[in-house]
Amino acid sequence: MEKSLFKNFLYKLVLSFFNVIVPVLVIPYIYRVVGSGGIGRVDYANSIFMYFFLIGGLGIYSYGMREVSAARDNPEKIKGLFSSLLVIAVISNMLALSAFALFVFVTSPARDVQLLLLILGANFLSNVIYVEWLNEAFENFGFITVKTVAVRLLSVAALFLFVRSPSDAWVYLSVMTAYTFVNNLASFAWIGRKAGFSLRAVSLRGHIRPLLYITVMTNGWLLYGQLDRLFLGTYASMDEVAFYGAASKIIDILFPLLMAVVAVTAPRLSYYLAADRRNYDELVKKIAAMAMFVMIPASVGVFMLSDEIIFVLGGAQFAPASVALKVLAFDMTILAVERLLTNNVLFIFRKERLLNVIIIGFGVVNLAAKYLMKGRLTAVNALAVMVAVHLSLTAVQYIYAERKLEVSLGIFCRRNLFYAAVSLLFVPVVLGVKHFVAAPIPAAAVSAAACGAIYWAALFAFKDANLLLLHEKGFSMLRSLTGRAR
Repeated sequence: MEKSLFKNFLYKLVLSFFNVIVPVLVIPYIYRVVGSGGIGRVDYANSIFMYFFLIGGLGIYSYGMREVSAARDNPEKIKGLFSSLLVIAVISNMLALSAFALFVFVTSPARDVQLLLLILGANFLSNVIYVEWLNEAFENFGFITVKTVAVRLLSVAALFLFVRSPSDAWVYLSVMTAYTFVNNLASFAWIGRKAGFSLRAVSLRGHIRPLLYITVMTNGWLLYGQLDRLFLGTYASMDEVAFYGAASKIIDILFPLLMAVVAVTAPRLSYYLAADRRNYDELVKKIAAMAMFVMIPASVGVFMLSDEIIFVLGGAQFAPASVALKVLAFDMTILAVERLLTNNVLFIFRKERLLNVIIIGFGVVNLAAKYLMKGRLTAVNALAVMVAVHLSLTAVQYIYAERKLEVSLGIFCRRNLFYAAVSLLFVPVVLGVKHFVAAPIPAAAVSAAACGAIYWAALFAFKDANLLLLHEKGFSMLRSLTGRAR
């Protein structure tokens, strides 16, 4: 039975909203207690760890969700996929853990960084039992939401209880590592039993090649943000790593909330492409339209309120990160289009080889640029170069999708120009509010409310289709809930 996309969207929206609220409450405390030096060391250690971790993951999440989504009417095939991918996950993560341990003990990084790396190493065990791709393929977003909220609340309590001083960076990382393990274990226990495991169903031959392509693609992204952190930690300072990480953290918090509709439709798009191309084309255009409806005003809003956002996040010691956040605000809309093209178009069309060429090719450009700049690298110029490279990469993907796959997202249309024009009204509004309201938090709150009201009023006046669709779905859900209450 096909589940409601709107209900899936609501579950994802609730989870994404929760994942915004929790960091807003927790990160200011952690950043102020641990400080820019400690946060910089955590981000630097994580940038090293991720190179090994993604190899351990072997692209199983993306591959598993795509394959199960396309074959979810065939229980025996799903059992074979689950059993095979679980065995592959055990092998790949044990090999990656061995290589990671060898690296840590042979290179002998600074003792505080080495401790952080050892704590991160426990995530390889969590990676073995990471089967959220199966829940998402079956669109079990209700379970995912309830489970994640419950486990996350426990981790929040632990952070406030145990992280008490600048020397507690390792405690902070330990709590987050434990959260990941418990969260993954709960999903494994829930869906693994339903999918069923059978050694007889294990077949490695047909999966290795596509998984290797996806692994290359996934690790190709390490030539962007993770590479920047590594270069900043090596050639600049841990403070610059922290400023880069703080700006990136804001986008990491906001982006899943703003792109919730995209995340819940990937399994459905895989199913439609296998069954009916016309349904796929219609849905992918609707997704792109909704993404631009949300992302264009969000980009302008983050740019205008970057000082206030960073102040809330980390206080005065993270103030230099506000300029870095302004740079990343430009990337938000670019990133939305790129995610649509990568995950909802090219990957679903099984164009992993092409994605590898594009992602790694532009990643090498980013690497070369950062190497040439290594003596004068800062968080701001590192991000500026990455945004320029990211724009070029997205343009190539867009042209290929339109000309070769005949998939049009309709990004350059009047509707999106209208969204941009209305969003530019935020500039004088925010400047006016800041002139009269000096305190950062009230200024941000009043500005956000005023800009949201202007955007809604303008779109409502012109009867924007996306806004009216949200109204219709929202009122329909409200009527359904009130009807049940009666």
